Amino acid sequence: MNVEMIKCRVVYSRWIEEILYTPYQIRPVHSLQIVHSDNIDYTYKSTDRSAINELYMHKREQDEILITRNGLLTDTSIANIALFNGKEWHTPKHPLLKGVQRAALIDKHLIREKEITVDQLFNYSQICLFNAMIDFGKIKIDVNRELIRI
Repeated sequence: MNVEMIKCRVVYSRWIEEILYTPYQIRPVHSLQIVHSDNIDYTYKSTDRSAINELYMHKREQDEILITRNGLLTDTSIANIALFNGKEWHTPKHPLLKGVQRAALIDKHLIREKEITVDQLFNYSQICLFNAMIDFGKIKIDVNRELIRI
């Protein structure tokens, strides 16, 4: 049975301004382009994604971007990340957005926070993208220079 996922978007300031329900489809991601921005700040989820959208325009032929800030890996434009070293999963200590799925995985000791530099990326074998709508393990990419471009 194929169950359609629905995304609920709540826009609020002091009061709720809008509630919108839309079908949600997971976009296939098989490759990443590393993009750099030392000034990006997305600490709180926002309707203003202009800084992320600007970075996304630099993805070239890759499916998605992998954002770095101050030489450290953070997130993609759509998800938190975790990297597998053959024994355990590490997630960036300073992501752009500390998502709820990320927090739950840390609390369950399934992933561990670590500062990960761009240079350390290729010491890992897999990268996993996840968020509240994308289950951990649903999107995995082998870490190699063909699929992840610097």
